[in-house]
Amino acid sequence: MKKLLLAGSLLALTGVSSFGATIACTGANTNLSFATSAIDASGYTCGDKLFSGISSGAAGTITLTEVNSNLYKFSFTPTNGSTATGFNLSFTVAVIAPSTDVITSFQDQMLTANGTPSAPSIPNASTASVTHTGGTPNPDLLNALAAPNQTGFVTFGAGVASTATSFTWSPGAGSTAGVLLSSEFVITESTPSTVPEPMTLSLVGGGLIALGAISRRKNRA
Repeated sequence: MKKLLLAGSLLALTGVSSFGATIACTGANTNLSFATSAIDASGYTCGDKLFSGISSGAAGTITLTEVNSNLYKFSFTPTNGSTATGFNLSFTVAVIAPSTDVITSFQDQMLTANGTPSAPSIPNASTASVTHTGGTPNPDLLNALAAPNQTGFVTFGAGVASTATSFTWSPGAGSTAGVLLSSEFVITESTPSTVPEPMTLSLVGGGLIALGAISRRKNRA
């Protein structure tokens, strides 16, 4: 019984639990969409990821997608296809134990248009600030002065298994104020390479020395 309790304690320390969460993805190219007015407080599992703490200051639809075992998407689309009011969107994504994968990067993207229908979509005055705990750069600053500026790339150091994301969008002001059509966050993960323990290296080294000694004895014979 003590061993079982110890194993449970270690599991709790090495990863998050998905108990009670809604299953959103069941394999490659599967997804789940839900309204911001009906978010499950227990979170959503998508592959080996738990998305939790989801909140949005704008009404719309959130879609979680498992592209493959190392690539996930969190997407937001405003109700009626666009919003001209600034808002904040936040969520936390974490690796579910017993997976040992780590989060390596985020691609942040906003898709905007000019609030004046007759004007070109880009440029417009809208901007976004995106923060990720443990990420670089932090914040990731996006703007709509040029199409490529609407996308940012954030990397993480070794061993990051959880990050809290906050996306704050502003339409700007004046005749070039923008509207948000969608926002998307692409999450990439990887499996850390296993480094042999010092004892293992010592055993291997000792074995090689022994083999060398045997070989020399045979040559002398």
